[in-house]
Amino acid sequence: MADKAYEYMDWPRIEAIVYGEEAAPRDVMQPRVTDDGVLIQGFFPGTEAAEVIVGKKSYPMTLEDEAGYYAVMLPLKRIPEYRFQVTRGSMKEAFFDAYEYPCQITEEEERAFCAGVYYKAYKKLGAHPVVCGGVRGTYFAVWAPNAIRVSIVGDFDRWDGRRLPMHRMPMSGIFELFVPGVKAGASYQYEIKIKGGAVQRKSDPYGNGVQEAPSVISVVAELGEFSWQDEEWMKEREKFVSREVPVSVYETDITEWKKHGELAAFLKETGYTHVEFHPVMEYLDQNSGGYSTSSYFALTNRFGTPADFRALVEELHQEGIGVILDWTPAQFPRFDAGLEKFDGTPLYEVQDPAMAVHPMWGTMLYNYGSPMVKDFLLSNAFFWLDEFHVDGFRLDDVIPAVIGHHERYDGKGYPRRIAGEDIPLTARILCVADSFDAMTSKRCYKKAFSIEVAREKLLQDAGRQFDPDLVYKFVECLDNGSITLVKAEETVDNLKEIL
Repeated sequence: MADKAYEYMDWPRIEAIVYGEEAAPRDVMQPRVTDDGVLIQGFFPGTEAAEVIVGKKSYPMTLEDEAGYYAVMLPLKRIPEYRFQVTRGSMKEAFFDAYEYPCQITEEEERAFCAGVYYKAYKKLGAHPVVCGGVRGTYFAVWAPNAIRVSIVGDFDRWDGRRLPMHRMPMSGIFELFVPGVKAGASYQYEIKIKGGAVQRKSDPYGNGVQEAPSVISVVAELGEFSWQDEEWMKEREKFVSREVPVSVYETDITEWKKHGELAAFLKETGYTHVEFHPVMEYLDQNSGGYSTSSYFALTNRFGTPADFRALVEELHQEGIGVILDWTPAQFPRFDAGLEKFDGTPLYEVQDPAMAVHPMWGTMLYNYGSPMVKDFLLSNAFFWLDEFHVDGFRLDDVIPAVIGHHERYDGKGYPRRIAGEDIPLTARILCVADSFDAMTSKRCYKKAFSIEVAREKLLQDAGRQFDPDLVYKFVECLDNGSITLVKAEETVDNLKEIL
């Protein structure tokens, strides 16, 4: 039967699998019925032997390629339930065939993703523990349309990118694969072979878990169910939509409150209607105060578990307090395993290298022109709204989010070869005012500049980062009192009087 198996095998594409250049391995390795039986194939590099287990029977597989590609023709008319068993030295491993299971993303979902309207993409992309065909495992899906090959690597496959190449969906460039036996808690990354042959490892953009900082390795996470009891609040919060009801917001870092009751009691006693948390998503640098978001769909380990955060939101809602999250949908940090050149090309970031880097922070600016990037960001918002019942967001670094890019004056004019007068005046003023506000605001990761120091810095950067005419006008208004500055504590006092 070994000779028969050989005759049915697609050797050009098998060679592509062996050399790590096959983008649709399911088409090659899925079990199939032939005139001579059921053909089963598997690529197990580094093994000495392999067999197929069907019930109590064992069918030895033939090593068809010395790199570790095996095949066997089972003398059956239908595909049975089966497992592989491979031998590595003195060890034997048994596991189900990852390529037996079909794609879990529907054509309708894929079309919505390509159109930029797949707002619940977080439910399929990323890593999700599921039961498929009666078998427990994890479904992985990642968008990397320009990659030659994408593989899942982790402890479960010895971090060997040859063992679990993913299957590419042709319309979207999403790579997906169900891997039997992978449980919550497993560490993983994506190994991506890019054009030119280089190989890189990336963390999961949609992943729900990450190892403890400073590691950026993704972790399969089970969000689980939560028994929400905040129906009354969810209806009550609609009163704030009209903007006629006063709002008082307390800004804090979630890690400063280890006991939920203390925060809820403090907010209730002081009369705040909402709490605004600095980013609760996983982040790279402690000094950034959480604003260097490295994993948008994962709660930071610095606070606790998803269940912990859900319990906190529930308690706040029970006290009639809304929850607002600081969110960073304008720019993302640069690190090897991050979003930058995710598949070897500018995928998430602005495609023009001259325009891709944030002029102030050195981070990468999101490409809002990409429907799939819109999926990522909007899906992230829905993720926190749906899964954690948060009530809203405060967008960090709002200029790129509002006007689609960061129009920063560079001494010669505005970028993208746009004439200054063609950019809305409000957007140009916002660049100056937002920077002044950032300099004079105290954050957990920096001290506030005095008004005098911030004023001088604006003047120093006039003609370099900011339109000089607008800076001089802003400073003039500042000096003559046309612009009124209010300290945060005065704002709180005023709101207390209103309430």
